Amino acid sequence: RRLGRAGRAAGTRMPSRGESRARSTSLSMVAAFLGASVASIVSASVPPCTPRNRFWPPDLVLKTAEDFSTVREEVCRRSGSRAEEASTVVEKAVLAGALFTPSAGWSSRSPGGEGQALDQLLKYRVQNGMVPSALAKVGESCSPAKNRVEAVVGFYEVGEEQNPDDVGKCSREWSTYYLGLFLPYLAPLCLGGLCVLLHFTCCFVACCRCCRRCICCKERGEPRYSSKSKVIFVLALWIGVAVSLFGIGITVNALAFTMHATIDWQLCTGFQLVEEAIYGTTRMRYLGTSRALGNLEEMASTLDFDNDLTKLIRTTFQETGEFAKQQDKLQKRLSHFEDVLKMSGPGFRAFEHRCVFCSLAIGDPQNVIIGFPQTGLLPALMSELNASSSQSMVQIRSYISDVFIGPGLEDLASRVKRAIGAMNILDSALRVSLVETWAQRLPSIDVIESLRIAFFVCLGFLSMVAAVIGTLSFFITKVRARALPDRAPSGKVHCCSWCCLLFFVASGALLLTGVLILFTVFAGEGCVFLRREVFNHEGIARYADLLGLRPTPGGGTAPSKAVRDASAYAAVEIARSCFASNGTGDMLLALGLGNSLEFQPPLSDALYKLDGLVAKPALGERSAEYVEILRDAAARFGGMFILDPLPVASPATALDSRSAAVANGTLGILALNPNVGMLMIGSTLVPEKVTGPDGRFKEGLNSFASLIAGPGKYTFVHGTAGGGYIITPDLPSASELAALPSTTQNALLYGRAKEHLLASNRSFRCDTLDEEGNSEVRLCGVSAFKDFVSQEVALMQKQMDAASAEARRVEHYFLSDLRADLISVLRRIKELRTLSNCRFLWARIEALDQALCEDVAPNVATSCVNLMALASVAAVGTIIQYKVWRHLKDNKVVGQELARFETTHSRFSLRIQELEDERQRREIQLKAEHQQALDEGFTADGTKIKDDDGT
Repeated sequence: RRLGRAGRAAGTRMPSRGESRARSTSLSMVAAFLGASVASIVSASVPPCTPRNRFWPPDLVLKTAEDFSTVREEVCRRSGSRAEEASTVVEKAVLAGALFTPSAGWSSRSPGGEGQALDQLLKYRVQNGMVPSALAKVGESCSPAKNRVEAVVGFYEVGEEQNPDDVGKCSREWSTYYLGLFLPYLAPLCLGGLCVLLHFTCCFVACCRCCRRCICCKERGEPRYSSKSKVIFVLALWIGVAVSLFGIGITVNALAFTMHATIDWQLCTGFQLVEEAIYGTTRMRYLGTSRALGNLEEMASTLDFDNDLTKLIRTTFQETGEFAKQQDKLQKRLSHFEDVLKMSGPGFRAFEHRCVFCSLAIGDPQNVIIGFPQTGLLPALMSELNASSSQSMVQIRSYISDVFIGPGLEDLASRVKRAIGAMNILDSALRVSLVETWAQRLPSIDVIESLRIAFFVCLGFLSMVAAVIGTLSFFITKVRARALPDRAPSGKVHCCSWCCLLFFVASGALLLTGVLILFTVFAGEGCVFLRREVFNHEGIARYADLLGLRPTPGGGTAPSKAVRDASAYAAVEIARSCFASNGTGDMLLALGLGNSLEFQPPLSDALYKLDGLVAKPALGERSAEYVEILRDAAARFGGMFILDPLPVASPATALDSRSAAVANGTLGILALNPNVGMLMIGSTLVPEKVTGPDGRFKEGLNSFASLIAGPGKYTFVHGTAGGGYIITPDLPSASELAALPSTTQNALLYGRAKEHLLASNRSFRCDTLDEEGNSEVRLCGVSAFKDFVSQEVALMQKQMDAASAEARRVEHYFLSDLRADLISVLRRIKELRTLSNCRFLWARIEALDQALCEDVAPNVATSCVNLMALASVAAVGTIIQYKVWRHLKDNKVVGQELARFETTHSRFSLRIQELEDERQRREIQLKAEHQQALDEGFTADGTKIKDDDGT
């Protein structure tokens, strides 16, 4: 109102209602854009989870895995089935054991592809060596710990607090970077601002005739009509502009929704990465930093010296000492007996005779006896013991003593504390860098994206409307000119086209281009910087502080600082393992727990096995059965040795048979009379026939002698049959044997071997075992060996009884709270062991990189190019419409003034003529009156000049 009064006081014409509405529309759109930009900037500085105002949405509250999962599902639902398909591909790769290496040329690839819009936008800075060195310089100045990772020493030294000089240097480097970024790429934004100012100026020119009389916009002095060639040129130029406006408007509208789809997918990939990195995923068999931190903290609580579990473990260990001692004695007794029998076992021949009991006790694949374990009685017994509850308790006791008592506890506790610090640092870095920075601000991002879409759609729609209205304006002008050829047509439609539409399209496109081009250049440089400088083994350590991988500063003693430094180094190692392009994905190895948790599988198995064996005998279900069979076998077959020669390379002959070295196990398989050979092989050392383990009769010495050359021809010293030649270890002699048939010679050689074995007292090992578990070597013969095995079986039975009694006495220690608490801790350790391979996160990083660097940023760059083209075409169209409007406006205004001047001049001329005629009539009348007065004798002043008498 004040402006109106001032204008009226100055005699200036105020703008019409239509012109005011056009200006208010453009101002409202500009205000909306600036408001959205300011709101996005303000949203970045407001603390999370606090409502800003009633118009702008508050941040999300993402405190739990369920909250994050709900938001992620909602975001990924926007991209349809694409997220599920990507997850399925990653899951299959995880199951197949893929290494998740970067795609070919990933680090050197230009964002968006060579020669594309984004590549062209970055070319200026690339040619000047600012990509990625500019951001790298900023990163190094803002990460003072860039050179502090000492992999050899194993510490990551971190200052207690940040140096103020480093903070100032970081701020200066960011300012330098932004200044270098703004100088070339701020031009569209500046042009947009100038365009807005020019818009206001031109609108005032359109509304105020005084402005049109200024030197820069001087009005013509007379109407002027354009030539036909000029009209055709302007029309042709406008047609090109209109077609371009309409086509680019359609493209901008399409890009609005294409870019929206890419942004939705980028948000989905980001949420997938954040959720799986922090909260884990069952599909990819990864527990996440949050669960890993919780598991480690529970482990640390369990490993505390004063914890109830560690106290219970120490009590259990002390109370089960005698049990462990008896179990150890039993194992030594069994191992000793087995080792001694192996020396006389299936592969050993004492004078061509095999120990039958040894085959039964330790197993003989070549002589399997039905009714006896194929693996042997002792291996079967030991297997039964290993599967028993007593052995499970032994294993449990062994593992808890190694892990939860003494140096093992101290070492594991220190490693877990360092791991907790490292995982805490990494978890905090992920939450600060990803969750608090943008994940929580999803509502704000959605609002800004909605405003962007609205701006794109409005620009596209207005450009198409401007093309249509601008074209119609020429037709309207032509129709008006034909309808009223004597009057200059009005240019209001052309004014609406340039003032209300084209100027807004041009200024809006320039302003939006200015904002988007800064984003796309920064995003493109960021992609190059991340690919070449950050996501590799050296880059993560160099920019550790920038990534948040540093411990929280705090006081304390030197050991606590050392733990924090070691934790920070471990956090860097985890980040390298999970997020570096050449990472291994082994989180436990990076935490320093690679081999420290290997006790979990066997200890868990022992605990679960013990739970299922509580109701069974302490030493196994069949242990007593096997011992009974073993004792019976020792009594019946402990002294049974049967002829069972093994093949040798050079069998002995009758000429060297007197040599004991040759006769003991070197005869080999000799040819015997085929009629009796099968009976001789398998014969024993006792005089009479006996039943073997297989239930068949075995020939004795008496029957063997009768089979050599018939009954009564030969007899053994240790036999009971009378008459015939007496076979001794040395007889028959070599000369006597030479005169006999070969089969008889061979049979007599085997007979002499029998006598050798019976006469020998050093053919077998009968080692003894003392109370301390020490073995003493002792050699023995056949009868002593039989006594030895019987005694060993009796001692073994006695030791088993003692071990079983102790097992029953102490089993309640293992079945009490110890088992429940240990299983709870071991379950979490199992999660750490089996769900700690984070290498699949590289697939998520590449997906996010692909979405941002190959989809979003290139689409934004393409939008910038289209918007710049739209702004250029709109500027040309504005000039055309403005010139046409100004031409018509000047013709109309000047023509109207001339017409008014002619009318006024005609009226003025007539009035002048009337006044002149009146003056002439007056003069004539005055002259007549004067003459009459003279004739009557009066002067002009009425003085009488003549008397009545005429003098």
